[in-house]
Amino acid sequence: MENSKTNQTEIEKQILKELQEIRKKMEENISVGDYLTREQTMIFLGYKKTTMRELEKSEKLTPATLGRKKFYLKKQIIELLNKNIGLQNG
Repeated sequence: MENSKTNQTEIEKQILKELQEIRKKMEENISVGDYLTREQTMIFLGYKKTTMRELEKSEKLTPATLGRKKFYLKKQIIELLNKNIGLQNG
């Protein structure tokens, strides 16, 4: 039992480290202020257009639009990742 708790703690530490690295990469990424384009977001998350539409429809990601171009807040993307990590650990 103790060993599984230790493993879970190590996994949580690794996840936090990876989130910090992701945040740093996002801040360094060429983007429009606090936003990433849809294409940048898809590459970052490894999602296709269908999954992006599902996230928008479920209001897990809300795009800002400028003409036909969609942009996503970096903060909202990070919050989505944090929520999903919490669900996996719960």
